[in-house]
Amino acid sequence: MAVTYASFKIRFPELSETSENYYNAAYVAANSLIDPSNFGSKADEATNLLVAHYVTLAKRGGASGTITSEKVGDLMRSYNNDGGNFLDTTVYGQMYKALGKNTFFRVVTV
Repeated sequence: MAVTYASFKIRFPELSETSENYYNAAYVAANSLIDPSNFGSKADEATNLLVAHYVTLAKRGGASGTITSEKVGDLMRSYNNDGGNFLDTTVYGQMYKALGKNTFFRVVTV
């Protein structure tokens, strides 16, 4: 399955309000970091997750870190940015990391 704007909106309906222009910019950035030979058949999923990570960070207005508190009345949200891994700042980044761990570190016996 190819990674497209339409497939991204289906895969991540919570991010379906993302404009196509912004999606394309995030896709170019993510795709430049994905080596299909490292992810094999999971390369499209890795690309989608990294695009979702970038889109989520942009929707936060650049704020990064894990959400530590939320408040509904007067819409308050706090983030913890303890200098941790950039990918840990969104659930999509965390899923990307997990996908990479499951893909990169397979034991090969000869």
